[in-house]
Formats: sequence, structure tokens, C-alpha cells
Amino acid sequence: MALVKWDLLRVRRLSVWKVFSGVIVVVTMWISFENSVLRLIPILKPPRRMVTIATVSSTRSNHSTTKTFVNVQSSTFSNINSNSTKHKVLYTLAHINLKTSNSNSNHTKLRINCPRDHVIYTDEETWLKGLPRVNDSHNQRLLERLTEANISGTNAVFRSVGNLTCRQRMPRDLRLTPCDLPVTALASPFRCGNTWLRHLVQQATGYGTSSIYCDQELKTKGFPFECERSQQKKTLLVKTHQPEPSDLNEAGKVSMVQLKRRFAKAVYLIRNPYEFIVANHHRFHLDNVPEDQFLGQAGSRWRAKHPSLLKWWQAMNQFWLHDFSGPVFPVVYSNLLHKTETELRGLLEFLRVNVSKTDIRCAVINGEGNFHRQPRKWTQIRSILQLFDVPMQQNINSSFLELKRHLKEKYNIDWHME
Repeated sequence: MALVKWDLLRVRRLSVWKVFSGVIVVVTMWISFENSVLRLIPILKPPRRMVTIATVSSTRSNHSTTKTFVNVQSSTFSNINSNSTKHKVLYTLAHINLKTSNSNSNHTKLRINCPRDHVIYTDEETWLKGLPRVNDSHNQRLLERLTEANISGTNAVFRSVGNLTCRQRMPRDLRLTPCDLPVTALASPFRCGNTWLRHLVQQATGYGTSSIYCDQELKTKGFPFECERSQQKKTLLVKTHQPEPSDLNEAGKVSMVQLKRRFAKAVYLIRNPYEFIVANHHRFHLDNVPEDQFLGQAGSRWRAKHPSLLKWWQAMNQFWLHDFSGPVFPVVYSNLLHKTETELRGLLEFLRVNVSKTDIRCAVINGEGNFHRQPRKWTQIRSILQLFDVPMQQNINSSFLELKRHLKEKYNIDWHME
């Protein structure tokens, strides 16, 4: 009887051991199969290729960053190394960001749902490609053919500087972006170069800009998406002059809150306060106010507006550089005027739009636009400072120095009043 029990126990032990051995064999076979499949994946689907396009050194930071791109189809990119403090990039790059709680913090990264042929993906960011521009040699051949054939009536505009021939992007060439972007404000008071900056961005990228207003003159002369409302997320910039003077009272606080919610980020255009106040004697885009209207009794009504205009200038600075919670890229008008390529390159980096160096140069070459007011030549005064009384000059100078310090400390921007 004891022997029978011992045999039964041995049988049970052998059965358990066989089951355990079978499990080990199955697991081993599964691991081998999985490894075989993983080895086949690189054959079926090529691995992601890491390509370092450029080292970007910025005048607004004390360090350089290397951008590494993934799944880049083109093999024409190359590394660029420079110890210069200025931007040295093969392709100008600009971020697509979400709103952040601190405007001085680094950008929050965002993936967007966009057709693959319109973007370059990185590990954490998405870079929107600018619309391709016809290459220079093709431009030159086309220009020669038009000249030889003596073709008239064409709307194509070609401008040449040195060996570079650029065709101006006409309104019919501009497009909405292929995917929604964070709504970015282009903010400034009146007469600060807002329209010109929009023109430069459109020429460089091929994508349109919009506005919270609807100026029919702008719409028909270079800004086809001026009155666009439903698809503003598909434009690079949305023009605004808010907060406007009417928003600076208690009733306007609601508008200020709505304004913060409306935009995820902002480009803020700043102009010399003296020039800003003088320019606001003009009421329309290209009107020309006689010099006499600034002087004597004829200019008394305009001079009475000096305090309110300065207050608006100060309020705009406070809102966009202090109160607005999203990322802000300040652009000083005088810097844009004298260092157009550098400032435009930095702006497009902020917008995370990928364009070539040629696109930047062509945008500057075709930067005149349809709304450039010719500089005034004063004949009765030596400086516009003579248009302001001493107390007003003191207030303006104090506000200017305060803003200058802030721009230097927070954004590393140098600004000298001309």
C-alpha cells in the first residue's frame, strides 16, 4: 500500500515538472519569436534618422542651442558652427508653442496635426515649413524670357540685388497654413510699423497674416486674409491694437481678460514714443499732414492729445510685456528698420517657421510694400523734440528709460533713442 502511494506521488511530481518545463519552452519560443520580429522592423520600416541642421546662436541669449531633427527627408542640410553672437542658421526656425504661465520661461512644446510634407518633426517640437519660393536661377531665366519677349501686363515683380533675383510674392501667392497654430498677436499702438512687419513675414514665408479688424484697403492691397475670422488659427500673425484707450478704464478690465484668453503668444512692436506721438497726427495709411499742422495754434489740438497718447503707449507696454501670460517676442521698430534681416530671422524663429536664408533676403529686397509713408523732411524745426514742451519731454524720457531697462534685463535687447 505504501509503495502504491509512493508511485502516485512520483507520477504527480513528474506531471508538475513536465508542465513547468513546457511553460519554460513556450516562453523561450515567444521571446525568440519577438526578437526575430524586432530584427525585421528596421527592414520593413527604416529607423528614424537624426540630422543636426544648425547651431543657432542668438543675440537674445547667452548660450547656443543645437537643433536635432528627426525624419528629415532631405539630405541637403548641413551643420553650421559659429562663435558669433548673431544668428547663424542655414534654415531659420520658429517654434509652434502653447501658452505658458511665465512669459520669460522657455517655450512649451507642441505637436500639431499637420500634413507630413508641410512640417519637420523633432523629438519635442514641430517646425512648420515656409512655402517654397521659385529658385533664383529659374527666376533669372523667367525674367530674361519676359524681357526678351517684351511681355507687358504681367503682375510679376522681380527685384535684383547682386547675384540674387527675387520674385515678389503677390496676394494670390499667399496661403493659409496647412494646420491650426496657436493664435499669435501682432500687437502695437497705431502707426508703429505693424503693416510693414506683416508684409515682411508674408514675403518670407508665403503664409498670410490676419487682423481682429477688417480694413478693406489692406485686404485689396497685399493682405488677402485681413478680414479672416473663422480661420485665424491658420495665419501666422493676427494684428491688434488692443488694449485700446477705451480699455484703460474700469469698464475695460473685462476686455483685458478676454484679450489674454484670445492669444496664446504675442509679437509686440515698440516704437520710439516721440515718433509714435508724431505719427499719430496721421489719420490714414498714406495721408500727409502739412508741417504747419504740428506748429503754433494749428497744432494745439494735437498737442493736447500728447498725455493720452503717452498713457496708451505706457499701457500697451505694461500689458504685453508684464501682464500677458504667454510667450512674447518684442521687436523695436528702429532695430527692425536698421537690422531688418536679423530681426526678421529672430521673429520667424519665435514663430517656428522654417525658411531659407534666401527667403529672408528676398523678403527684405521686396520689403517696400504698398503702405510705406515717405520720411518727413522738417524745414522749420531741427528735431521733433521741439514739438514737445519740457514737462512732456521729462515724462516721455522717464517712460523710455524704464522700458529700456526692462527690455535689456528680460530680453537682452539694446535700444538707443535716435
